[in-house]
Amino acid sequence: MTTIGTMTQMATLGHLVEVDGLVIYYRGFQPDDMDYHLSELDFLRTVTDHIDLAFLPIPEPGTELEGSGFKAFMDRFHPQALALLDPSRREELYPGVADQVRSWGFGTVVLTAEHPGDVFQLGG
Repeated sequence: MTTIGTMTQMATLGHLVEVDGLVIYYRGFQPDDMDYHLSELDFLRTVTDHIDLAFLPIPEPGTELEGSGFKAFMDRFHPQALALLDPSRREELYPGVADQVRSWGFGTVVLTAEHPGDVFQLGG
């Protein structure tokens, strides 16, 4: 397991776990300082060159995805699958974010839970 800082104002972390050849990354909050976040992502690139499954929070409504920490992560790692999160439980925002991610052309499968208990299967 490797951790990186995601925010400078709070002690929050991103967690990278590799188990049985599967590389999983979880980040619960959007970064507050882009330069700091980019340096942490660069460090993470020294640990792994790919991520199979990422859990990322959606940006706040009105936030431009193109210049966000969300997009910076996607540009660097092109995860095979992405599960969208939102601490405020605004699942109605997931489809718009999912469409934007798909439009970037990374080939990432975007998982958007719509109902409690939704289940997803990664791989075969």
